[in-house]
Amino acid sequence: MSEIDLDLTRLNFELEDENVKILPLVDNLNLRIDGINLNLTKDQETEAPLWIARILDENKTVKILGDDVISPRSIRSIAHQEGEKRSLLEIDPLLYRRVHHEIKRLKKENTNNARRKLTSIEGSFNTILRLRFRKILNLSTIGHSEDNYLKTLSKEEAWLYQKLNNLFKSWNNNVGSMTAGE
Repeated sequence: MSEIDLDLTRLNFELEDENVKILPLVDNLNLRIDGINLNLTKDQETEAPLWIARILDENKTVKILGDDVISPRSIRSIAHQEGEKRSLLEIDPLLYRRVHHEIKRLKKENTNNARRKLTSIEGSFNTILRLRFRKILNLSTIGHSEDNYLKTLSKEEAWLYQKLNNLFKSWNNNVGSMTAGE
């Protein structure tokens, strides 16, 4: 496994620990999972790490708030808005994780309706990825003079920006040193 693969794997694990808002669907559920205590009261919004929220969601004991925005229409809308703006849109910091999870869920569901949704979400999401990558690539060559744009990056995008920025600086220093000495 390469250093980049290890970095991305570590980042994925870190993102699974990010807190998300949940709405308990059952009353008086007290849990202790991996050293984390959760006291859930029905219809009382609270927060939990994403990985725990996903387990509870699969068991129909909570609803993860914000996951319902991952629909073909909402992803298409984000893709359209991202394409209209020169700068990066501010997106849900967990958008990539949420979409990835929804894609896995739809593949597992494997119905005609799920396949239609999957095709639409994947197409729009690929558009978002390409547009945002292009903008991040441009930012990485500019450097930190665009700090207001950097605030709109998800953690995955901030990692990508940093890697590209370092690579560009290194490349620029090496190319610049070769031409300066000639």
